[in-house]
Amino acid sequence: FENQEKPNTTTTFKSIAGEAPAFLLHFWTPWVQHSIEGMAAYSLTAKTLTDHGIPPVSVLLTGTSDSRKDADDFLASTRGSIPGHWVIDRDKRSLVSLFRIQNFPIVALISREGKVLFNGNPGDPVLWAELRKLNPAIKQPKIELPLPDLENIEGNLPDDGDSE
Repeated sequence: FENQEKPNTTTTFKSIAGEAPAFLLHFWTPWVQHSIEGMAAYSLTAKTLTDHGIPPVSVLLTGTSDSRKDADDFLASTRGSIPGHWVIDRDKRSLVSLFRIQNFPIVALISREGKVLFNGNPGDPVLWAELRKLNPAIKQPKIELPLPDLENIEGNLPDDGDSE
């Protein structure tokens, strides 16, 4: 895979995984709002996994020049605050197709042997159970999501029948 942080260089998942029991693939694109909104939560996950010897790998879904520029701009804006490896998906035999990526956020936990241990939402308790099997000290970070401002939403609340 092309290394997003070092253009014109490639890397392998085998070299990224090293001696780790598994690695986490995190799929993303700068062109989908849910993908960008999920980056704060992913950053906490990536830090937790890095601290426990599980390498996180963010996979940019498309490597077109436009998406690459937007992705590079996003990464520059984070100033290295999101740990892990950043790679660009292949055109042929893409991971997007292999994992049938259709929504965000989405991650896949892959064993060093190449077995898919988990494929789904990073908040799913099954992912964290699989991670604890690899390292019992891993605990899911508490991720606080902003709540919507319900006072400023018009027409979306059901009528309770008491209004005049």
